[in-house]
Amino acid sequence: MSRLFASRKACLLALAVLFVVSRVAYFLAGVRFSDRPLGFYLQYLDPLLIREAFWQSLFYLREQPPLFNLFLGTVLKQVPGHAPAGFHAAYLAMGLVLILALFLLLDEMKVERHIALSIALLFSVSPATILYENWLFYSYPLTLFFCTAALFLCRYASRGSLRDGVLFFSSLAALGLIRVVYHLFWFWLIVLTAWLLLRPLRRRTLTAAALPGLLLTAFYVKHLLLWGSILPGSAVMQPVNLAEMATQLLPAGALDSLIAQKKISTALKTSMYQVDPATVVPKPPSTGIPLLDRPVKSTGAVNWNAMWFADVGAVYRRDAKVVVRYYPAAFLDKVFSNLQEYCLTSDDVWPFDRDPKSAGQTEFQNTQSLNGLFTVYYWIVTAQGPDSDDPWLLYFVFPALLLFGLAGIVSWLRRTLRHGPEAGNPQAVTLLFCVGNVAYLSAVVILFSHGDQNRYRDEVSALYALLLGLALTRIHRRFFKKAR
Repeated sequence: MSRLFASRKACLLALAVLFVVSRVAYFLAGVRFSDRPLGFYLQYLDPLLIREAFWQSLFYLREQPPLFNLFLGTVLKQVPGHAPAGFHAAYLAMGLVLILALFLLLDEMKVERHIALSIALLFSVSPATILYENWLFYSYPLTLFFCTAALFLCRYASRGSLRDGVLFFSSLAALGLIRVVYHLFWFWLIVLTAWLLLRPLRRRTLTAAALPGLLLTAFYVKHLLLWGSILPGSAVMQPVNLAEMATQLLPAGALDSLIAQKKISTALKTSMYQVDPATVVPKPPSTGIPLLDRPVKSTGAVNWNAMWFADVGAVYRRDAKVVVRYYPAAFLDKVFSNLQEYCLTSDDVWPFDRDPKSAGQTEFQNTQSLNGLFTVYYWIVTAQGPDSDDPWLLYFVFPALLLFGLAGIVSWLRRTLRHGPEAGNPQAVTLLFCVGNVAYLSAVVILFSHGDQNRYRDEVSALYALLLGLALTRIHRRFFKKAR
Protein backbone atom coordinates (compact mmCIF):
# COMPACT_ATOMS: atom_id res chain seq x y z
CA MET A 1 0.00 0.00 0.00
CA SER A 2 2.84 2.39 0.83
CA ARG A 3 4.25 1.82 -2.68
CA LEU A 4 0.91 2.85 -4.15
CA PHE A 5 0.96 6.10 -2.20
CA ALA A 6 4.56 6.73 -3.26
CA SER A 7 3.66 6.79 -6.95
CA ARG A 8 1.46 9.54 -8.33
CA LYS A 9 0.90 7.60 -11.57
CA ALA A 10 -0.20 4.52 -9.65
CA CYS A 11 -2.71 6.60 -7.69
CA LEU A 12 -4.10 8.09 -10.89
CA LEU A 13 -4.40 4.65 -12.47
CA ALA A 14 -6.14 3.26 -9.38
CA LEU A 15 -8.60 6.18 -9.37
CA ALA A 16 -9.35 5.70 -13.08
CA VAL A 17 -9.99 1.98 -12.63
CA LEU A 18 -12.18 2.55 -9.57
CA PHE A 19 -14.10 5.25 -11.46
CA VAL A 20 -14.94 2.82 -14.28
CA VAL A 21 -15.85 0.01 -11.87
CA SER A 22 -18.06 2.29 -9.75
CA ARG A 23 -19.94 3.65 -12.78
CA VAL A 24 -20.64 0.16 -14.05
CA ALA A 25 -21.86 -0.81 -10.56
CA TYR A 26 -24.12 2.25 -10.33
CA PHE A 27 -25.55 1.53 -13.78
CA LEU A 28 -26.31 -2.05 -12.78
CA ALA A 29 -27.96 -0.68 -9.62
CA GLY A 30 -30.41 1.28 -11.77
CA VAL A 31 -28.87 4.76 -12.06
CA ARG A 32 -29.64 6.39 -15.42
CA PHE A 33 -28.73 9.70 -17.04
CA SER A 34 -31.52 12.29 -17.14
CA ASP A 35 -31.73 14.59 -20.18
CA ARG A 36 -35.27 15.57 -19.17
CA PRO A 37 -34.21 19.16 -18.28
CA LEU A 38 -33.61 19.90 -21.97
CA GLY A 39 -37.33 20.33 -22.58
CA PHE A 40 -38.30 22.82 -19.91
CA TYR A 41 -35.46 24.29 -17.82
CA LEU A 42 -35.58 28.07 -17.82
CA GLN A 43 -31.86 28.34 -18.56
CA TYR A 44 -32.05 26.36 -21.81
CA LEU A 45 -32.91 27.32 -25.36
CA ASP A 46 -36.02 25.78 -26.88
CA PRO A 47 -34.92 22.49 -28.53
CA LEU A 48 -36.91 23.56 -31.62
CA LEU A 49 -34.88 26.78 -31.87
CA ILE A 50 -31.66 24.81 -31.39
CA ARG A 51 -32.60 22.82 -34.48
CA GLU A 52 -33.99 25.68 -36.58
CA ALA A 53 -32.34 28.94 -35.43
CA PHE A 54 -29.45 27.91 -33.19
CA TRP A 55 -26.83 30.59 -33.87
CA GLN A 56 -29.37 33.42 -33.97
CA SER A 57 -30.91 32.27 -30.67
CA LEU A 58 -27.47 31.86 -29.06
CA PHE A 59 -26.55 35.40 -30.14
CA TYR A 60 -29.73 36.91 -28.67
CA LEU A 61 -29.68 34.83 -25.49
CA ARG A 62 -30.33 37.41 -22.77
CA GLU A 63 -30.77 35.62 -19.46
CA GLN A 64 -27.74 33.30 -19.55
CA PRO A 65 -24.13 33.31 -20.71
CA PRO A 66 -23.89 31.17 -23.86
CA LEU A 67 -21.41 28.35 -23.20
CA PHE A 68 -23.69 25.69 -21.74
CA ASN A 69 -26.33 26.25 -24.40
CA LEU A 70 -23.54 26.03 -26.98
CA PHE A 71 -22.67 22.63 -25.49
CA LEU A 72 -26.31 21.52 -25.63
CA GLY A 73 -26.73 22.61 -29.22
CA THR A 74 -23.44 21.04 -30.32
CA VAL A 75 -24.39 17.63 -28.93
CA LEU A 76 -27.92 17.80 -30.36
CA LYS A 77 -26.59 18.68 -33.80
CA GLN A 78 -23.60 16.35 -33.87
CA VAL A 79 -25.39 13.21 -32.68
CA PRO A 80 -29.03 13.67 -33.76
CA GLY A 81 -31.16 10.85 -32.51
CA HIS A 82 -28.51 9.83 -29.97
CA ALA A 83 -28.28 13.00 -27.87
CA PRO A 84 -28.98 11.29 -24.50
CA ALA A 85 -26.05 8.93 -25.05
CA GLY A 86 -23.89 11.86 -26.18
CA PHE A 87 -24.70 13.88 -23.08
CA HIS A 88 -24.12 10.87 -20.84
CA ALA A 89 -20.73 10.19 -22.42
CA ALA A 90 -19.73 13.84 -21.97
CA TYR A 91 -20.69 13.81 -18.29
CA LEU A 92 -18.85 10.55 -17.67
CA ALA A 93 -15.75 12.11 -19.24
CA MET A 94 -16.19 15.12 -16.96
CA GLY A 95 -16.44 12.81 -13.97
CA LEU A 96 -13.21 11.01 -14.82
CA VAL A 97 -11.33 14.26 -15.39
CA LEU A 98 -12.76 15.65 -12.16
CA ILE A 99 -11.56 12.79 -9.96
CA LEU A 100 -8.06 12.88 -11.50
CA ALA A 101 -7.85 16.67 -11.30
CA LEU A 102 -8.99 16.66 -7.68
CA PHE A 103 -6.30 14.18 -6.70
CA LEU A 104 -3.64 16.16 -8.57
CA LEU A 105 -4.82 19.38 -6.88
CA LEU A 106 -4.61 17.79 -3.43
CA ASP A 107 -1.17 16.40 -4.26
CA GLU A 108 0.11 19.75 -5.58
CA MET A 109 -1.14 21.39 -2.37
CA LYS A 110 1.02 19.00 -0.27
CA VAL A 111 -1.87 17.02 1.16
CA GLU A 112 -0.66 13.66 2.48
CA ARG A 113 -0.96 11.29 -0.44
CA HIS A 114 -3.08 8.66 1.30
CA ILE A 115 -5.45 11.42 2.42
CA ALA A 116 -5.54 12.86 -1.11
CA LEU A 117 -6.31 9.46 -2.61
CA SER A 118 -9.04 8.75 -0.06
CA ILE A 119 -10.74 12.13 -0.52
CA ALA A 120 -10.68 11.92 -4.32
CA LEU A 121 -12.09 8.40 -4.25
CA LEU A 122 -14.84 9.17 -1.73
CA PHE A 123 -15.73 12.37 -3.58
CA SER A 124 -16.07 10.48 -6.85
CA VAL A 125 -18.18 7.56 -5.62
CA SER A 126 -20.39 9.47 -3.18
CA PRO A 127 -24.10 9.15 -4.04
CA ALA A 128 -24.50 12.94 -4.24
CA THR A 129 -21.79 13.13 -6.93
CA ILE A 130 -23.53 10.37 -8.87
CA LEU A 131 -26.82 12.30 -8.88
CA TYR A 132 -25.16 15.41 -10.32
CA GLU A 133 -23.15 13.39 -12.84
CA ASN A 134 -26.38 11.93 -14.20
CA TRP A 135 -28.30 15.21 -14.44
CA LEU A 136 -28.15 17.44 -17.52
CA PHE A 137 -27.44 20.70 -15.75
CA TYR A 138 -24.43 22.99 -15.48
CA SER A 139 -23.63 22.28 -11.82
CA TYR A 140 -21.28 19.39 -12.65
CA PRO A 141 -19.29 21.26 -15.34
CA LEU A 142 -18.90 24.18 -12.92
CA THR A 143 -17.51 21.84 -10.25
CA LEU A 144 -15.02 20.52 -12.81
CA PHE A 145 -13.88 23.96 -13.96
CA PHE A 146 -13.37 25.19 -10.39
CA CYS A 147 -11.22 22.13 -9.70
CA THR A 148 -9.13 22.56 -12.86
CA ALA A 149 -8.78 26.30 -12.20
CA ALA A 150 -7.32 25.66 -8.73
CA LEU A 151 -5.05 22.90 -10.07
CA PHE A 152 -3.61 24.94 -12.93
CA LEU A 153 -3.21 28.01 -10.72
CA CYS A 154 -1.11 25.99 -8.27
CA ARG A 155 0.97 24.55 -11.12
CA TYR A 156 1.36 27.96 -12.75
CA ALA A 157 2.46 29.63 -9.52
CA SER A 158 4.91 26.77 -8.90
CA ARG A 159 6.40 26.25 -12.38
CA GLY A 160 5.58 29.40 -14.32
CA SER A 161 4.47 27.42 -17.37
CA LEU A 162 2.55 29.51 -19.90
CA ARG A 163 0.41 26.47 -20.72
CA ASP A 164 -0.69 26.15 -17.08
CA GLY A 165 -1.45 29.87 -17.01
CA VAL A 166 -3.59 29.67 -20.14
CA LEU A 167 -5.45 26.64 -18.77
CA PHE A 168 -6.05 28.45 -15.47
CA PHE A 169 -7.52 31.55 -17.08
CA SER A 170 -9.43 29.44 -19.63
CA SER A 171 -11.08 27.56 -16.75
CA LEU A 172 -12.06 30.90 -15.22
CA ALA A 173 -13.46 32.14 -18.53
CA ALA A 174 -15.44 28.91 -18.92
CA LEU A 175 -16.98 29.48 -15.49
CA GLY A 176 -17.89 33.02 -16.53
CA LEU A 177 -19.41 31.86 -19.81
CA ILE A 178 -21.63 29.33 -18.01
CA ARG A 179 -22.92 31.27 -14.97
CA VAL A 180 -23.26 34.99 -14.55
CA VAL A 181 -22.24 34.86 -10.87
CA TYR A 182 -18.69 34.47 -12.21
CA HIS A 183 -18.90 37.68 -14.16
CA LEU A 184 -16.46 39.91 -15.98
CA PHE A 185 -15.39 41.88 -12.88
CA TRP A 186 -14.81 38.64 -10.98
CA PHE A 187 -12.54 37.38 -13.78
CA TRP A 188 -10.43 40.52 -14.06
CA LEU A 189 -10.16 40.85 -10.28
CA ILE A 190 -8.56 37.39 -10.21
CA VAL A 191 -6.25 38.40 -13.07
CA LEU A 192 -5.22 41.51 -11.13
CA THR A 193 -4.62 39.50 -7.95
CA ALA A 194 -2.46 36.98 -9.81
CA TRP A 195 -0.53 39.81 -11.45
CA LEU A 196 0.14 41.43 -8.06
CA LEU A 197 1.09 38.25 -6.21
CA LEU A 198 3.12 36.44 -8.87
CA ARG A 199 5.65 39.20 -9.44
CA PRO A 200 8.22 37.26 -11.52
CA LEU A 201 5.39 36.12 -13.83
CA ARG A 202 3.65 39.43 -14.42
CA ARG A 203 4.20 39.65 -18.17
CA ARG A 204 3.39 35.96 -18.61
CA THR A 205 0.23 36.37 -16.52
CA LEU A 206 -1.08 39.06 -18.87
CA THR A 207 -0.19 36.92 -21.88
CA ALA A 208 -1.96 33.87 -20.43
CA ALA A 209 -5.08 35.85 -19.52
CA ALA A 210 -5.30 37.75 -22.80
CA LEU A 211 -7.31 35.39 -25.03
CA PRO A 212 -9.69 33.98 -22.36
CA GLY A 213 -10.22 37.49 -21.03
CA LEU A 214 -10.85 38.86 -24.52
CA LEU A 215 -13.51 36.22 -25.21
CA LEU A 216 -15.30 36.90 -21.93
CA THR A 217 -15.05 40.67 -22.37
CA ALA A 218 -16.36 40.47 -25.93
CA PHE A 219 -19.44 38.61 -24.71
CA TYR A 220 -20.15 41.26 -22.07
CA VAL A 221 -19.63 44.11 -24.54
CA LYS A 222 -22.05 42.42 -26.94
CA HIS A 223 -24.58 42.01 -24.14
CA LEU A 224 -24.26 45.66 -23.13
CA LEU A 225 -24.73 46.86 -26.71
CA LEU A 226 -27.76 44.62 -27.27
CA TRP A 227 -29.58 45.03 -23.97
CA GLY A 228 -28.15 48.13 -22.28
CA SER A 229 -27.16 46.02 -19.27
CA ILE A 230 -23.77 44.62 -18.33
CA LEU A 231 -25.07 41.47 -16.61
CA PRO A 232 -27.06 38.65 -18.23
CA GLY A 233 -30.14 37.77 -16.21
CA SER A 234 -30.72 41.32 -14.99
CA ALA A 235 -34.03 41.57 -16.87
CA VAL A 236 -35.76 38.49 -15.45
CA MET A 237 -33.56 36.30 -13.23
CA GLN A 238 -32.58 39.10 -10.87
CA PRO A 239 -36.15 40.45 -10.41
CA VAL A 240 -37.38 36.90 -9.75
CA ASN A 241 -34.79 36.36 -7.02
CA LEU A 242 -35.52 39.73 -5.44
CA ALA A 243 -39.28 39.19 -5.56
CA GLU A 244 -39.07 35.72 -4.03
CA MET A 245 -36.63 36.89 -1.33
CA ALA A 246 -38.94 39.78 -0.48
CA THR A 247 -42.22 37.83 -0.33
CA GLN A 248 -41.58 34.24 0.79
CA LEU A 249 -41.58 35.04 4.53
CA LEU A 250 -43.86 38.08 4.59
CA PRO A 251 -46.42 38.36 7.42
CA ALA A 252 -49.94 37.30 6.47
CA GLY A 253 -51.82 40.06 4.70
CA ALA A 254 -48.73 42.20 4.07
CA LEU A 255 -49.00 42.08 0.28
CA ASP A 256 -52.72 42.79 0.33
CA SER A 257 -52.10 45.79 2.56
CA LEU A 258 -49.51 47.27 0.18
CA ILE A 259 -51.80 46.61 -2.77
CA ALA A 260 -54.75 48.27 -1.02
CA GLN A 261 -52.54 51.32 -0.35
CA LYS A 262 -51.60 51.31 -4.05
CA LYS A 263 -47.93 51.03 -3.15
CA ILE A 264 -47.53 48.04 -5.48
CA SER A 265 -49.43 46.26 -8.23
CA THR A 266 -51.04 42.84 -7.85
CA ALA A 267 -48.16 41.16 -9.74
CA LEU A 268 -46.40 39.74 -6.68
CA LYS A 269 -49.51 37.78 -5.74
CA THR A 270 -48.37 35.26 -8.36
CA SER A 271 -44.86 33.85 -8.54
CA MET A 272 -43.14 34.68 -11.79
CA TYR A 273 -42.63 30.94 -12.27
CA GLN A 274 -46.39 30.61 -12.86
CA VAL A 275 -47.39 34.08 -14.08
CA ASP A 276 -49.22 34.71 -17.34
CA PRO A 277 -47.40 37.80 -18.71
CA ALA A 278 -50.65 39.10 -20.21
CA THR A 279 -51.99 39.68 -16.69
CA VAL A 280 -49.10 42.03 -15.87
CA VAL A 281 -48.15 44.05 -18.96
CA PRO A 282 -49.31 44.32 -22.60
CA LYS A 283 -47.55 42.21 -25.20
CA PRO A 284 -44.62 44.14 -26.76
CA PRO A 285 -44.19 44.62 -30.52
CA SER A 286 -42.70 41.74 -32.47
CA THR A 287 -38.95 41.79 -33.12
CA GLY A 288 -38.97 39.11 -35.81
CA ILE A 289 -36.62 36.97 -33.69
CA PRO A 290 -38.34 33.78 -32.43
CA LEU A 291 -36.36 33.63 -29.19
CA LEU A 292 -37.47 37.14 -28.24
CA ASP A 293 -41.05 36.92 -29.49
CA ARG A 294 -42.27 33.55 -28.16
CA PRO A 295 -43.09 33.57 -24.41
CA VAL A 296 -43.70 29.81 -24.52
CA LYS A 297 -41.32 27.16 -25.88
CA SER A 298 -42.38 24.44 -28.27
CA THR A 299 -42.31 22.06 -25.27
CA GLY A 300 -44.88 24.18 -23.38
CA ALA A 301 -42.32 25.59 -20.92
CA VAL A 302 -42.00 29.35 -20.44
CA ASN A 303 -39.29 31.26 -22.30
CA TRP A 304 -37.83 33.93 -20.04
CA ASN A 305 -35.71 35.25 -22.90
CA ALA A 306 -38.86 36.66 -24.54
CA MET A 307 -39.11 40.46 -24.44
CA TRP A 308 -42.54 40.13 -22.83
CA PHE A 309 -40.93 38.63 -19.72
CA ALA A 310 -38.38 41.43 -19.58
CA ASP A 311 -41.28 43.89 -19.23
CA VAL A 312 -42.84 41.66 -16.57
CA GLY A 313 -39.50 41.55 -14.74
CA ALA A 314 -39.41 45.35 -14.54
CA VAL A 315 -42.76 45.33 -12.69
CA TYR A 316 -41.64 42.60 -10.29
CA ARG A 317 -38.39 44.44 -9.55
CA ARG A 318 -40.16 47.72 -8.83
CA ASP A 319 -42.75 46.11 -6.54
CA ALA A 320 -40.19 43.93 -4.75
CA LYS A 321 -38.09 46.97 -3.85
CA VAL A 322 -41.15 48.52 -2.23
CA VAL A 323 -41.84 45.35 -0.24
CA VAL A 324 -38.26 45.21 1.04
CA ARG A 325 -38.45 48.85 2.08
CA TYR A 326 -41.64 48.28 4.10
CA TYR A 327 -40.79 44.81 5.44
CA PRO A 328 -36.99 44.52 5.78
CA ALA A 329 -37.32 41.98 8.61
CA ALA A 330 -38.97 39.47 6.27
CA PHE A 331 -36.03 39.82 3.89
CA LEU A 332 -33.56 39.24 6.73
CA ASP A 333 -35.52 36.20 7.87
CA LYS A 334 -35.17 34.82 4.37
CA VAL A 335 -31.40 35.41 4.48
CA PHE A 336 -31.20 33.39 7.71
CA SER A 337 -33.30 30.65 6.12
CA ASN A 338 -30.89 30.64 3.16
CA LEU A 339 -27.98 30.18 5.54
CA GLN A 340 -29.60 27.04 6.92
CA GLU A 341 -30.38 25.72 3.44
CA TYR A 342 -26.77 26.30 2.41
CA CYS A 343 -25.67 23.62 4.90
CA LEU A 344 -28.08 20.93 3.69
CA THR A 345 -26.68 17.97 1.79
CA SER A 346 -26.44 18.68 -1.93
CA ASP A 347 -29.07 16.05 -2.76
CA ASP A 348 -31.68 17.66 -0.49
CA VAL A 349 -32.95 19.92 -3.27
CA TRP A 350 -35.22 19.79 -6.30
CA PRO A 351 -35.19 17.78 -8.60
CA PHE A 352 -33.84 15.07 -6.31
CA ASP A 353 -36.99 15.04 -4.20
CA ARG A 354 -38.02 11.74 -2.74
CA ASP A 355 -41.59 12.62 -3.76
CA PRO A 356 -42.22 11.22 -7.28
CA LYS A 357 -44.97 13.80 -7.86
CA SER A 358 -42.57 16.74 -7.66
CA ALA A 359 -39.35 15.11 -8.84
CA GLY A 360 -38.52 14.04 -12.36
CA GLN A 361 -39.08 10.39 -13.14
CA THR A 362 -35.40 9.60 -13.83
CA GLU A 363 -34.14 11.72 -10.93
CA PHE A 364 -36.58 9.97 -8.59
CA GLN A 365 -35.46 6.59 -9.89
CA ASN A 366 -31.84 7.53 -9.21
CA THR A 367 -32.53 8.63 -5.64
CA GLN A 368 -34.38 5.36 -5.02
CA SER A 369 -31.52 3.32 -6.49
CA LEU A 370 -29.09 5.12 -4.20
CA ASN A 371 -31.34 5.19 -1.13
CA GLY A 372 -29.35 2.63 0.87
CA LEU A 373 -26.08 4.45 0.22
CA PHE A 374 -27.66 7.76 1.18
CA THR A 375 -28.63 6.32 4.58
CA VAL A 376 -24.95 5.55 5.25
CA TYR A 377 -23.92 8.86 3.64
CA TYR A 378 -26.15 10.86 5.99
CA TRP A 379 -24.77 9.14 9.09
CA ILE A 380 -21.12 9.59 8.12
CA VAL A 381 -21.16 13.00 6.46
CA THR A 382 -23.88 14.81 8.40
CA ALA A 383 -24.52 12.92 11.65
CA GLN A 384 -28.16 13.08 10.49
CA GLY A 385 -30.45 10.29 11.60
CA PRO A 386 -33.35 8.93 9.52
CA ASP A 387 -35.95 10.95 11.44
CA SER A 388 -34.01 14.25 11.41
CA ASP A 389 -34.08 17.13 8.91
CA ASP A 390 -30.97 18.80 10.31
CA PRO A 391 -27.46 17.90 9.10
CA TRP A 392 -25.90 18.83 12.43
CA LEU A 393 -22.34 18.03 11.46
CA LEU A 394 -22.50 20.15 8.31
CA TYR A 395 -23.63 23.19 10.31
CA PHE A 396 -20.20 22.95 11.90
CA VAL A 397 -18.05 21.59 9.05
CA PHE A 398 -18.64 24.23 6.38
CA PRO A 399 -17.89 27.30 8.54
CA ALA A 400 -15.03 25.43 10.24
CA LEU A 401 -13.36 24.67 6.90
CA LEU A 402 -13.80 28.25 5.74
CA LEU A 403 -12.31 29.56 8.99
CA PHE A 404 -9.44 27.08 8.68
CA GLY A 405 -8.68 28.42 5.21
CA LEU A 406 -8.90 32.02 6.41
CA ALA A 407 -6.52 31.20 9.24
CA GLY A 408 -4.03 29.81 6.72
CA ILE A 409 -4.21 33.00 4.68
CA VAL A 410 -3.74 35.19 7.77
CA SER A 411 -0.73 33.09 8.79
CA TRP A 412 0.76 33.53 5.32
CA LEU A 413 0.27 37.30 5.50
CA ARG A 414 1.91 37.46 8.91
CA ARG A 415 4.95 35.54 7.67
CA THR A 416 5.16 37.89 4.71
CA LEU A 417 5.13 40.95 6.98
CA ARG A 418 7.74 39.52 9.35
CA HIS A 419 10.18 37.85 7.00
CA GLY A 420 9.72 39.56 3.67
CA PRO A 421 7.63 38.79 0.57
CA GLU A 422 6.22 35.31 0.32
CA ALA A 423 3.66 36.31 -2.26
CA GLY A 424 4.69 33.75 -4.84
CA ASN A 425 4.10 30.76 -2.54
CA PRO A 426 2.03 28.48 -4.85
CA GLN A 427 0.09 26.80 -2.04
CA ALA A 428 -0.73 30.14 -0.38
CA VAL A 429 -1.85 31.74 -3.66
CA THR A 430 -4.06 28.74 -4.46
CA LEU A 431 -5.50 28.73 -0.94
CA LEU A 432 -6.39 32.41 -1.35
CA PHE A 433 -8.14 31.62 -4.63
CA CYS A 434 -10.12 28.76 -3.08
CA VAL A 435 -11.15 30.53 0.12
CA GLY A 436 -11.98 33.72 -1.74
CA ASN A 437 -14.29 31.95 -4.17
CA VAL A 438 -15.97 29.83 -1.50
CA ALA A 439 -16.64 32.98 0.54
CA TYR A 440 -17.78 34.94 -2.52
CA LEU A 441 -20.21 32.33 -3.80
CA SER A 442 -21.55 31.67 -0.30
CA ALA A 443 -22.26 35.37 0.24
CA VAL A 444 -23.99 35.77 -3.13
CA VAL A 445 -26.31 32.78 -2.84
CA ILE A 446 -27.19 33.41 0.81
CA LEU A 447 -27.88 37.13 0.38
CA PHE A 448 -29.39 37.27 -3.10
CA SER A 449 -30.77 33.89 -4.20
CA HIS A 450 -34.20 32.72 -3.11
CA GLY A 451 -33.42 29.01 -3.02
CA ASP A 452 -31.21 26.01 -3.82
CA GLN A 453 -28.26 27.31 -1.81
CA ASN A 454 -26.96 23.77 -1.24
CA ARG A 455 -27.03 23.12 -4.99
CA TYR A 456 -25.02 26.28 -5.63
CA ARG A 457 -22.58 25.27 -2.89
CA ASP A 458 -21.93 22.05 -4.76
CA GLU A 459 -20.22 24.09 -7.50
CA VAL A 460 -17.29 24.69 -5.12
CA SER A 461 -17.42 21.24 -3.54
CA ALA A 462 -13.95 20.42 -4.92
CA LEU A 463 -12.60 23.50 -3.13
CA TYR A 464 -14.21 22.36 0.11
CA ALA A 465 -12.61 18.94 -0.49
CA LEU A 466 -9.23 20.67 -0.75
CA LEU A 467 -9.80 22.52 2.53
CA LEU A 468 -10.76 19.23 4.15
CA GLY A 469 -7.60 17.58 2.83
CA LEU A 470 -5.42 20.41 4.15
CA ALA A 471 -7.13 20.25 7.56
CA LEU A 472 -6.71 16.48 7.83
CA THR A 473 -3.07 16.78 6.76
CA ARG A 474 -2.47 19.35 9.48
CA ILE A 475 -4.02 17.03 12.07
CA HIS A 476 -2.09 14.03 10.76
CA ARG A 477 1.26 15.79 10.84
CA ARG A 478 0.70 17.35 14.23
CA PHE A 479 -0.51 14.29 16.12
CA PHE A 480 0.23 11.06 14.28
CA LYS A 481 3.72 11.82 12.98
CA LYS A 482 4.75 13.20 16.36
CA ALA A 483 3.50 10.00 17.99
CA ARG A 484 5.87 8.02 15.81
